[in-house]
Order: sequence, then C-alpha cells, then structure tokens
Amino acid sequence: MLSVVVYLHSVLAYGDTDIFKKKENVIYLCNHQNTVDWMIANFLAVHQGSLGHIRYILKDGLKFLPFYGHYFKQHGCIYIKRGGKFNKEKLKKDVSVIKVNKEPIWLVIFPEGTRYNPDLPSVIERSKAFARDQGLKELQQVLSPRTKAVHTCIEQLAGHVDVVYDVTIAYSDTKDSSGVRKVAPPMTDFLMGKVSKLHLNLERIPMEEIPKEEDKLQLWLHKLYEKKDKMMTDFYSDDDRLPNTGKFPGVAKKVTFTYLQTMPSMLFLSTCVGLLLSTPEGRMAFGKCSLFFAVGGWVWTAIRS
Repeated sequence: MLSVVVYLHSVLAYGDTDIFKKKENVIYLCNHQNTVDWMIANFLAVHQGSLGHIRYILKDGLKFLPFYGHYFKQHGCIYIKRGGKFNKEKLKKDVSVIKVNKEPIWLVIFPEGTRYNPDLPSVIERSKAFARDQGLKELQQVLSPRTKAVHTCIEQLAGHVDVVYDVTIAYSDTKDSSGVRKVAPPMTDFLMGKVSKLHLNLERIPMEEIPKEEDKLQLWLHKLYEKKDKMMTDFYSDDDRLPNTGKFPGVAKKVTFTYLQTMPSMLFLSTCVGLLLSTPEGRMAFGKCSLFFAVGGWVWTAIRS
C-alpha cells in the first residue's frame, strides 16, 4: 500500500520535522479530506520505524468492508459509532487494552468524524452550526472537531502515550485560478501520478500540555483546528502575493521513500494476485474466497465487538 507514495513528485513537510528522528508512543490527530489520508499516517510512521504500531479509530460502518473490515479489527483498530450512538465505555475498554499490554502505539484519530468535501455544503454548514451552538468560532476550510473520542483516548492512555502529533494535510492542484477549493484527489489520482505535491504541517505537542477535563479539551481542540483553518485558508488564497499561498508557513523539508522501501512489497502482491487471476480456476477460487471471507469477516467482527 505504501508504494502508492512513490508516484508523488514530492512530499513537503513543515514544522516539527524532527519527529522522524525519535520513536514515541503517539496520538495522531489530522484533518480529513479523502481516502488517502490514512496512507499519509502510514507514510510518516514508516519514517519513524513505527508502521507496525499504527492503529486507527474508525467509524463503525467500515467494519462491513470486505476483507478490510475484518483485517482492521484483527490489527487492533477500534470501531466507534458517532453522535448520539457513541459508546464511551466501550471505547474506554478497547483503548485501555493498549496501556495494559504496554503496546507501542500510533493511534490515529480524525476528529472531524467525516471528510471535508467542498461539494457537500450541507455537511460544512452542519459543522458551522455545531460550532455556533457550542459558542465556538465557525471554521471555513476544516470541519469542527468532535471531542468525545479524543478525550477518551487521551484519558485512557495518560502515562503511556508521550505526545500528540497534530498533522495538517493539503494536496496540490486542488484549487482553481480564483482560489476556490476543489475536492481532494481520490486514490485513483495517486495511482495514476496526477498528484504532484503533498504538503504536511507537523506539530509535536507533549501530553502534559493538553487539558484533561473534557470541556477544556474541547476548547483546546477547537483552537488547534482554528490554526489548521488559518493555514488552509492561506493555502487556498487567490492572492499569490501572500507568503503562504499554495504552501504552509516556514521552510519545507522534502521527504522521500526509496524504491527499495516500496517496490518489493508491491511486486510481491502484484505477482501473487496476477498468478491467481491468470487462470479460470484461480478467478473462481478468488471469487469464492472473497465472498466467504467477506461474510465470515462481518460475523467475526460482530462477535468481537
């Protein structure tokens, strides 16, 4: 899966790029725009030698994905329901296992809960209405973050997790000539080499600087997303005279993978799948296994939950 990244011309990192030099237990917070965002978390974890430690907080509906729904659960990822169906006690139980077992962890959370999509103004308006109802500032280029899952994870992992990594992502070629923001590129654009640059702003925040009370954490988290909103607003500005139009503040550091880090796994997977699909018997076996493991995975995930 990481081989997709080699199609990018450049990944530009700003801010606390020294995070690559030290392994840490991490809660990873990031703005959410498309199905590639999870891959960026993997990309950063690889550079820190922590890919095997990465886990995700996922919306409950993803457990029904064939293969992946079962795989995520087996790998230690945690499904949660949103809104009024959120079950804090279940999340506390699932997260506490990480600390009890002293597992090295990169716990990835997208606090917005869903993707920011300029083509879905109703979602953006609901986010603004949520901020108004809470007496918070309306955000324009990100959605208002939700606090419950973040607070539960920070509460349960206190003393085990070292830091929060706050990551802001912006994709190249996602604004028109007037600065109007377009939809973030889908996975297919990455596979076809249509995304030339990826911009990442990284901020390392020690756990002791983060409020423990839920109401204070909500204010802290929203302030964090106000900073993201400012960076994204400047990024999409149509005034090229502004210093941060089309980039993030500060000096960018180019981050790369070597082909040796990505190509062997891609070639191995492609060869195995290609051989399987090259014969009628192989294609039939693949179809039957897909159906069996999809249904079996759903049942097993339901039991595990």
